[in-house]
Amino acid sequence: IDFGLIKSRVSGSIDYYNAKTDDLIFPYTLPLSTGVTTVNRNIGKTQNKGVELSLTSHNVKNKSFSWNTNLTFARNNEKIVSLPNGNVIADDYRESLIVGQAAQIYYDYQKIGIWQLGEEEQAAQYGAEPGDIKIADLNNDGKIDAFDRTIIGQRVPKWTAGLSNDFSFKGFDLNIMLVARVGQWISSDYYAKYKRNGLENGAKIDYWTPENPTNEYPRPNANKNSNYVTTLTEREASYVKIRNITLGYKFPSSALSKLKLQSLRVYVSGKNLHTFSSLKDFDPEGEGVIDQPLNRLFVFGLNVGF
Repeated sequence: IDFGLIKSRVSGSIDYYNAKTDDLIFPYTLPLSTGVTTVNRNIGKTQNKGVELSLTSHNVKNKSFSWNTNLTFARNNEKIVSLPNGNVIADDYRESLIVGQAAQIYYDYQKIGIWQLGEEEQAAQYGAEPGDIKIADLNNDGKIDAFDRTIIGQRVPKWTAGLSNDFSFKGFDLNIMLVARVGQWISSDYYAKYKRNGLENGAKIDYWTPENPTNEYPRPNANKNSNYVTTLTEREASYVKIRNITLGYKFPSSALSKLKLQSLRVYVSGKNLHTFSSLKDFDPEGEGVIDQPLNRLFVFGLNVGF
C-alpha cells in the first residue's frame, strides 16, 4: 500500500509478505546399512512473514527553514516449517534447529545466578557448591541434564528501525540518523575470557567470593573447572545507535563568482557516535566479535563544483 496525505506532506508505504521456501539443502540421515551416514537433499522448509513500513513527512518548509523526517520499520517472523529428521538438538548451543522456531537460536542451559552461602544443601543436590554457576532445573527432576536446555534467544532481531531527520537553514544543512535493532541475542567469547583457575592475572571480573556475593561470575578455583561457561557468553543485545550526524554549509553563489566556482560546500560528519544498550563493553552491532571493532569516525569534507 502506497499513500500520501495532506497534499503529500506525509507519504509512505506498507508492505506485507509471507515467503515460504522449500527444497532447502539439508543433510538427510540414512540407515547404517548403506555405509553412508548422511547425504545432502533438497528437503528443508522455512517461512518468513513480516511487515515493512516507510514514512516520509515534510514537517516545516518555508523560504529559510525546512525540516523533513524519514522513518523505516521492519518486523520479520522467521520459523522452520519442517525438518526431514525431526528437531536437531546439537551439542553446540549455536547449531540447534527446532520446528516452529527461528533458524538461528541459542539453545542452552539457563543461568539464573550463582549459588550463594546458605544454599549449600540445595546446591549439593546438583553437584555444585556456593560460587558455582546456578542453572535452572526446568523440568524439576532434581538434576541438570540435556533436558534442561531451552531457547535462550534468537540471533536475528525481532524488529529493526531507522529514523532520519534533515534540517536546512539558509546555507546550513544538518542530518541526524538513528538506527535500532531490538530483540536480538549475541554470544561473545569476551565474557568467557577470564581466568577460571585464578592462577594468573586476567581481566577485571566481578567474581563470586564469600565477601562479594555477586551473581555475575563464578568463583575462581585452581582445582575445579567451571561448568556451563557458555551461559556466561549470552547477552540480550538490543540497541539504538546514533549512526550519523552531518553538519554542512553551502556558500552562496555571490561569494563564489570571484573564484569561478559553481558550488562549494564544507561539512563535518560523525559516524557511530553513541550506542544506547545494556552492553557497555563493546558495540553490540559487532555481534560480540571483539577483534573487529566498529570505529567511531569523524570526517571533514569539501564538495566543489566547477
